[in-house]
Amino acid sequence: RELIDFEAIFPAASTVSFWMPRRDILSQAYSFARAKQTGRWHDFIGAAAKDAVPPAAEPSDAEIWRELWLILRNEQVQQRYFQASGITPCRID
Repeated sequence: RELIDFEAIFPAASTVSFWMPRRDILSQAYSFARAKQTGRWHDFIGAAAKDAVPPAAEPSDAEIWRELWLILRNEQVQQRYFQASGITPCRID
């Protein structure tokens, strides 16, 4: 909110908001922890073998729990923002 006046740029009366939370946050937490380990955030179909990331150790339980906490915290922040701003987003999950 300090950086962008969202309400001025996207007035609630003329803006449709979509919210796309994940249902399977455990898989998402694992995926985030793994991506942070490897630096690889997406695998492209047909990518050359030279672009392959060497296998890394599995994320620790602590790393996965941290990502779970971050996901839940960020979802709560977003829900509070919607409520405070009077926004009813179209939820897609």
